Amino acid sequence: MDILYHYCNPAAFLSIIGNRCIWLSSLSLSNDAMEGKLVGSTFRTLFDRNKLNEKQASMVIDAIKSLEEVIDGLGFCLSEKGDLLSQWRGYSGDGQGFSIGFSKEYLESLNNSRDKNTPGFSTERVIYELAEHESALQPIFERILQDILIGKLNPPSPPSMLMGLDHEAGQKIYELAREEYGKAVHNMMSKVFMVLSHLFRLKNPAFREEAEWRLISHLFNELEDECEFRISAERLIPFRSIALKNLDIPAIREVILGPKNITPEFVVSKFLEKNGFVGVTVKRSSATYR
Repeated sequence: MDILYHYCNPAAFLSIIGNRCIWLSSLSLSNDAMEGKLVGSTFRTLFDRNKLNEKQASMVIDAIKSLEEVIDGLGFCLSEKGDLLSQWRGYSGDGQGFSIGFSKEYLESLNNSRDKNTPGFSTERVIYELAEHESALQPIFERILQDILIGKLNPPSPPSMLMGLDHEAGQKIYELAREEYGKAVHNMMSKVFMVLSHLFRLKNPAFREEAEWRLISHLFNELEDECEFRISAERLIPFRSIALKNLDIPAIREVILGPKNITPEFVVSKFLEKNGFVGVTVKRSSATYR
């Protein structure tokens, strides 16, 4: 996929092109209530299929849910499809806006060229199908499963249950076992943290038509983290601004005008050129929507 499209209303188009920047905004405050919440349910399916101990499964699920609660995804949403009627209706002022065709290669290079002291982002394809959710998480699940099957996540027996040993010997064995158990739990948590890269890639299959890609960054809610804030749909939205700096690769390849957008193509071309986006193809949507 060489070009990824961002649908936006005229005001957002003016801001992106005029300020030469894009905003990665909170995904948990988007129109999908399950954003960032599907990893836990997918792990539950994998645990149920393997008929594992409920107590141990719950320990892992609770750890994932805790991660889901303290981390937000900041995203810039794109689509493989640049002229999709449902996208025009939902994200571009009911067809009055624009579809900006960004170079995927440019976006990846933009992250690689950033100051390493600033938060970065990754370019990710959204996964819709439940079977693909499971496949994506299977390697992490299997690493945790291995620890469960060999008993590493079994809590140690208290000294009173260590038959045939005096109290002092039993207490010593118990303390050593607790220490090993603590290490195993810590190791399990580090493996759970590996799901971070998937939290905002898994999406409800009902949205599959959008064929979405995302630039994804992460915001840790409990830490002092760099972000800005804006108002949208009566909500306070955290976001990060990413400058579209000049690289050897053109940032924007084409712009498609929505089916209700009456702006002349030459006006859009002049606006793009004035802001340093040259050689951009400008055309109209083929959707007959009014």
